[in-house]
Amino acid sequence: MLLLALLLFQSPQEVYYAWGWHGGYYLTDEVATREAFDRLFDLLDALPHLKAVLEIEPYTLERMLHGEKFEVERIGRNQPQLVGWQKGGVGRWEFAIGAEYARRGKLGVRLIFHEGEFTHICRPMDATMWRGKTLIFSGYIRSHKGTGAHLYIDAWDERGFIAGSSRMSERVAPDGKWHFVSFEWIVPQTAVTIFPQAKIAFEPTVADFDDLSLKVKETGEELLTNGDFERYEVPTLKDMKRLERLRKFVKEGRVEIVGGAYTQPIMFTIGDESVVRQFVLVCKAVEEAMVVQHAEGFAQPLALLPATSKTSFEANEFSLVKVEPENSVAISAAYPSRDGIVVRLWRPYEGVAKVRVQINGAKSVWLADLFGKPQKQLARGEAATIEFKCGEIVTLFATN
Repeated sequence: MLLLALLLFQSPQEVYYAWGWHGGYYLTDEVATREAFDRLFDLLDALPHLKAVLEIEPYTLERMLHGEKFEVERIGRNQPQLVGWQKGGVGRWEFAIGAEYARRGKLGVRLIFHEGEFTHICRPMDATMWRGKTLIFSGYIRSHKGTGAHLYIDAWDERGFIAGSSRMSERVAPDGKWHFVSFEWIVPQTAVTIFPQAKIAFEPTVADFDDLSLKVKETGEELLTNGDFERYEVPTLKDMKRLERLRKFVKEGRVEIVGGAYTQPIMFTIGDESVVRQFVLVCKAVEEAMVVQHAEGFAQPLALLPATSKTSFEANEFSLVKVEPENSVAISAAYPSRDGIVVRLWRPYEGVAKVRVQINGAKSVWLADLFGKPQKQLARGEAATIEFKCGEIVTLFATN
């Protein structure tokens, strides 16, 4: 998922950062996104003194509310998937679930490995509670072709794979019969995540898997959920369950949604008009998804403008745009032009406001067209007062 969370204690000195990345469901599938939301929401439920500030992309919220919109978003989401398990591989492989692959019960898993390095189904699990414990990993395998089918497990720490942590069961003969395999494995003391897997490697193989188990040897506690593969779901981006939880935390003031856009407006790679229109659409998306009347705080922060050889603002080294009252309008663009500085302002808030705009180093402030060409002088000096209506966009040009 796609998100940046700042978990804040009531004391302002205690701030915890949980880094994510931009991309939402484009980079994180719905399974991983849901797990990330669940872990955060469970943490907030367990620790009521925590507050979270989330950067969530608007298209992620829209899809959670409405589901897939474009045909490309439906690709790969028309087949049932095992709850809690991830499938994958390196090379050419196939995956299927069905009654014909089951040892008992209604469903089992079939993996077909054609070529490459491996294919598997994997269940990532938090390892911190089980460090130093001996686990017993077991399950049933039926191979129809090839001898590459086996069970496998390894462990990772913060830096990656822990060398020497991997272990696998014996490989099953292709006799079309169910074989029970089992082995013991000690969780490394530095493990953060463990990865129990039903796996095929080494050679082309067709095999079925069912009734997997991962138990603590000392207590017999079962750690593996849905090891019998009986629970499945058809993937969808629509997720009202987690959206309702998010709404609840927002209403309680426990979660604040900030930032987020449809594109990454770094420097001037995206046109300023596009950025302004994104602010409008983002606010609407958040208002609809969160069932709130008015979304605020999507304006970019005030930006320092570097002096260039083409502008006579060099004496100031930097020019800073200020507005009063603060946050009455959003500064969507501010950049040097040949003869001065172009500033674009937008008011996303309800009502009318008189706003004082100050551009340090300016000798005059002009009302400009969309391209920054001066049209009407508003004031001599650094500051001009402008009346803004809700949704109004104003472009200014300042000279010296």
